[in-house]
Amino acid sequence: MTPKQSIARRTKLHTTTDSSDSLQSLGRALRVLSLFTEDSALGARAVGSHLDLSPAVAHRILSTLAEVGFLEQDSIDRTYQLGWMIGQLGDAYHHTNRFHRIARQVLRELSVLTGETAVLHVLRNGYRVCLMQHESTHPLRYSMPLHAPMPVTNGATDQVMRAFASESQVEEIRIVIERTTDGREKPTLMGLDTKEHLKIDFNSVTEKQLENVRQSRYKRGLGLRESGVGSLATVVRAASELFVLTLFGPRDRIESLDESETVAQLLTAAHTLERN
Repeated sequence: MTPKQSIARRTKLHTTTDSSDSLQSLGRALRVLSLFTEDSALGARAVGSHLDLSPAVAHRILSTLAEVGFLEQDSIDRTYQLGWMIGQLGDAYHHTNRFHRIARQVLRELSVLTGETAVLHVLRNGYRVCLMQHESTHPLRYSMPLHAPMPVTNGATDQVMRAFASESQVEEIRIVIERTTDGREKPTLMGLDTKEHLKIDFNSVTEKQLENVRQSRYKRGLGLRESGVGSLATVVRAASELFVLTLFGPRDRIESLDESETVAQLLTAAHTLERN
């Protein structure tokens, strides 16, 4: 083998090794990100335990993901949670996905028709997650944090989810409640779901109430989760997932709506989503 051939061979081996190492690192990073679909906050030791990595390697991956915005670190307990870049990717997906394009149009039309904020939630891993919304133009209006996971308890949106969820989904909902009340999960959404009230709210919903929701296909809530907020919610089954379409507004405005007319508008919007 000539010196030139030897150098070329070493260069090729070095390049192949670098490529293999890069792919391995990428695979680890993606597996780390996938853990956050099950836990909202994780530290290096927990990540290392899940993926059989040393805390040092887990910390290095977490730090790298945080540097580019895929994760954010809590300044108090030093755990990591999903970062702004995930929201950016999610928004890009929603804009390009056909169902989500149609959903945005439906929400806009429903909000204009009723004068209230129209919101689309999806049930994911035992949580309700706000995918998108079209806000009311009223100075006083309701706005839901996007992509924020919330335990499913006793609100109108929650009751619709619980009424139409499968047995396995109901079990996931129950597990989230238990994990939050015993301290393994943090209460979410601006502290509304305190551990003291979470289980009480969850258990306040009876099977008879859920059966009524199944029969009528909608639920009106007046101050169920927040005293000053009213809502009307209905189920949407599309893209093999369980969605809930909800109108939110100040309690007195929701209470003053013509319920039969507004429910008809809500159900029509839901049927439009299900057809697409």
